[in-house]
Amino acid sequence: MQLWYFFFTFVDSYSDHKLITFYPKMKIQLPRFTAILVLLSLSYAIFAQEGIKPPKLSGYAQTQYTYSDDGTNTFQIRRARIDLKGDLGSKIDYRFQGDLASSPKLVDAYVRFKLCPYFNIQLGEQKVVFSLENMMGPLTWETIELAQGISKLSGYSDISGEGSNGRDIGISAYGGFLKKEGYNIIDYSVGIYNGNGINLKDNNSHKNFAGKLEIHPIKPITLAASVYLGKINGALNADELMPKNRYAFSARYDDKKLIVRAEYLRGKTNISGTDVTTTDAYYVFLGYTFKGGIQPLFRFDSYRKDVTAANGRSNHYVIGINYKPWKYTIVQLNYTIKDVQSAGKLVNQIAAMVTFAF
Repeated sequence: MQLWYFFFTFVDSYSDHKLITFYPKMKIQLPRFTAILVLLSLSYAIFAQEGIKPPKLSGYAQTQYTYSDDGTNTFQIRRARIDLKGDLGSKIDYRFQGDLASSPKLVDAYVRFKLCPYFNIQLGEQKVVFSLENMMGPLTWETIELAQGISKLSGYSDISGEGSNGRDIGISAYGGFLKKEGYNIIDYSVGIYNGNGINLKDNNSHKNFAGKLEIHPIKPITLAASVYLGKINGALNADELMPKNRYAFSARYDDKKLIVRAEYLRGKTNISGTDVTTTDAYYVFLGYTFKGGIQPLFRFDSYRKDVTAANGRSNHYVIGINYKPWKYTIVQLNYTIKDVQSAGKLVNQIAAMVTFAF
């Protein structure tokens, strides 16, 4: 049981310190990067000690090159993730995922209780149940960059200041009804979260709510509605709670070859002073996968930070191609035209990314 003590001490201290305390009595502290690697190694010893089937280890790295005529010309390691998944029994599983690129951080840390097809519980750091694209991940996103509305209203480069990869700490429930062959006609997800992002305790007394309802008339079609109702500390007065509310309406057709997806998002957020800013965005994506793993694609997405601002719309046109030469390798190439009305000019950007997974 001593190894379990190390593990829970890690989880408890991660959100508050750059140095992780593993064993207070001996004052053993490690940087986050090292601590994540130690956790991954200890996990195998933990499960062996307890007689539990060892977890499955996987991961991936994404190397990106970006050039644009606004002066960007750079290589970067976009993501470098290590992922642990396993079972604690027939109805309990878990996941721990860390990202070692840039600033190392814990991305996922949750346990799921799979009680029945209609009701299941997920507890810990996890994706916030909002929108379709947010619930996807870097290995399934068709484009290198997210649609602007997803980034700005789903906790990535959020207009509220949050940058948490669409995740938060909390508890969620999910399930499905009217089961057909390989899918449910109705799926739902609801969650209660801190509202402060990943690896952070709540900074106010309010808990935020998110919910998503999906309807699948036939297997390839998804019609969805999402809501996020929250409070954040006021931009002018931190002791005053101000709104952070979001809504999304989504549609998708995916028959494993042809993909058509569209979403409309709208939000009300206190950004500055005591004002509440109304933001909206939408995107339309089209892609088709040919034999050999080649997928040409197109996406148009439009975003307004403030719907009342004149010339405040930002439009992105993305043309790209994805190629999967081997099972664990993805090559992506995107050409984006950025039309930001307030800037009064077009920006051309070329981005390429190679993903290697194991």
